Amino acid sequence: MKIALPGITEEEKKQIKKVYKQLLKACDFASFFQRRKISEAFKYSLEAHNNTRRKSGELYIFHPVAVAMIVVEEIGLKDHEAVIAALLHDSVEDTFVTVEDIEERFGKTVANIVEGLTKLSGVFEFGSSKQLENFRRLLLTISEDIRVVLIKLADRLHNMRTLDSMKKESQLKIASETRTLYAPLAHRLGLYNIRRELSELAMKYLEPEIYEEIKSKIEKEQPYFEEYLENFIKPIEKSLKKEKIKFQIQKRIKSIPSIWRKMQARNISFEEVYDLLAIRIIINNKFRTRRQEIEACWKVYTLITSIYPPHPERLRDWLSRPKSTGYEALHVTVMGPEGKWVEVQIRTKRMHEAAEKGPVAHWKYKEGKFQPDDPQIENWITLIREALEDKSISPEELWERIHKEINVEDIYVFTPKGDMIILPKDATVLDFAYKIHTEIGNKAIAAKINFIPKPLNTKLKSGDIIEVITASNSSPKPEWLNYVKTSRARKKIREALKNQRKKYIQKGKELFDRIINNINQRENLTLSIEHPIIKELLNNLKISDPEEFYMRIGNRSIDLNLIKNFIEEKRQMIAKIRKEVLDPTISLDEMLRKQYGVKSDELIINDTKEVNYYFAWCCKPVFGDPIVAIQEPYKGISIHRPDCPEAQRLMTSYGYNMIKVRWDKDANIEFLAEIKITGQDRIGMLKDIVATITDKMHVSIRSIVIDVDNEV
Repeated sequence: MKIALPGITEEEKKQIKKVYKQLLKACDFASFFQRRKISEAFKYSLEAHNNTRRKSGELYIFHPVAVAMIVVEEIGLKDHEAVIAALLHDSVEDTFVTVEDIEERFGKTVANIVEGLTKLSGVFEFGSSKQLENFRRLLLTISEDIRVVLIKLADRLHNMRTLDSMKKESQLKIASETRTLYAPLAHRLGLYNIRRELSELAMKYLEPEIYEEIKSKIEKEQPYFEEYLENFIKPIEKSLKKEKIKFQIQKRIKSIPSIWRKMQARNISFEEVYDLLAIRIIINNKFRTRRQEIEACWKVYTLITSIYPPHPERLRDWLSRPKSTGYEALHVTVMGPEGKWVEVQIRTKRMHEAAEKGPVAHWKYKEGKFQPDDPQIENWITLIREALEDKSISPEELWERIHKEINVEDIYVFTPKGDMIILPKDATVLDFAYKIHTEIGNKAIAAKINFIPKPLNTKLKSGDIIEVITASNSSPKPEWLNYVKTSRARKKIREALKNQRKKYIQKGKELFDRIINNINQRENLTLSIEHPIIKELLNNLKISDPEEFYMRIGNRSIDLNLIKNFIEEKRQMIAKIRKEVLDPTISLDEMLRKQYGVKSDELIINDTKEVNYYFAWCCKPVFGDPIVAIQEPYKGISIHRPDCPEAQRLMTSYGYNMIKVRWDKDANIEFLAEIKITGQDRIGMLKDIVATITDKMHVSIRSIVIDVDNEV
């Protein structure tokens, strides 16, 4: 392949030829004609990007090639159109190339995929309404053509692998998006290896100190872990060979984010995490039926538990009830030598390949489209669609709901007739009722769980048998929205409440008009809902929407006498209610300068506080901590630690409003901080601690909490 582009060194030309050959080798699944198209797409992308370079200084062409390689080798998508789309995924956004150009040269399918990827390029780059539309589009592509999402995940993975060259603010924003959306989405689609790497890379930038500390401890213990697992595996290998079972064993250590979550959840040190190690046994025997596969897995389980005692509460059976992603396996935790717990995963070769390929194993070409071929995945997509179609919720609510749908684990419950119903973890009786039928949910008053009466907000567990009790005069209550976990139930409750609200609004408007007409005739006034007196009334009631006012009159939560008395008091005093309106054309920088006093591109935290910022209570940053500043609409500027979950949520939602920030090293700023002291108790210790803090350090104490653990 000849390369005639200006500004490219001979070494770079050699590197381009090298990755070109690697790509064609990886695409050995493609036909001769398909490989020619892939080659053409490579050259087309090379010419389109010319000698454009990334922030790192590397030629841009290496990025789309890397994305294509991830699609083929790590996601396992053996599809030449997906490879071509990956090579061209940035062409429309960054170069002169149009979607029409791509369709003419590579076909409509490739053009549609590239167009879908182009539309997803700014999922978190705009204000909330634009963000909502892009977010909807991202998830809708799952059911329209999953290849768009798979290539997007590959794109994000390569961007995370090369994130070091970006500015710190961009690193935090991209890492927050990755942890909040892309890693859970990869997990929900069954791409467990990609999810693990995305989570680790996100933690590397969001919590660098913790990440490096755990990483160094793992590296220090690595030789011991390797030796331990070798000794742990030996008796298992001997037993499997004796039973003439063909197998492969893989060794692994838990991911750094998983270790950190356990340390936080149990308030323990790294050394106290007992289940760091795991192995995976892949059975390579040939099977004619799935039943034979399941029997073989249970046989291996029996052999292992005859060598090492199992943990009584750590058996996970995803053979009889596969995950909604299609994942099948047995997981058991056993006690190995030296009293260490080791997780053992057991699966057949078919199950392993399906788990490694993730969604690709469960999506097929049907009716000319790349669509799910698994009922559980279709069920999950239905939940996503129902959430997206609910137009009554705000962008923030949609985000929270979808995020739960993506992260959720499944439970399996039953009707009295024995029909199995799949629900998300922590689902309640109401979720079950609405899953069965809308009217059963609307008329529900209670339930029997395993034949015992229970209220509607009872959380369900796998294996429960539920009978819903209904009443013809029952109807949904607003508090039901706090009970449910599924999008379907929440949507149906909102619809019912909306219908109730319409009736109350109509009734309330009729009552209000009747009162106003009587007063107008009697007092010779022209009162209406728009009159300053009525606006002041609504303002005092903290009601901004006239419909809400009518609704409260209709459901009798506002007494009609209150309205009459207020109008009488204000009859001689008509005051206009001043309403501040932000200019929609004003730029963010200008708005910040006018409203919050930001006079430069950088916010400096000092003791003068000329700017309207506040320190977040969720993470309580103190002088010297790493910090980020985020402008929340109508709330001012909040200062957080970058590892704070709330900060990551805000960076994901309002990343476009991040402000460069730093501490003023000469400032003298007061903070409310928590100090945790652990030691051996003795008489007079509290007195000495208080004296040290107040007398020697000259610091005020707000409160003290004492806790004794085993008299220490």
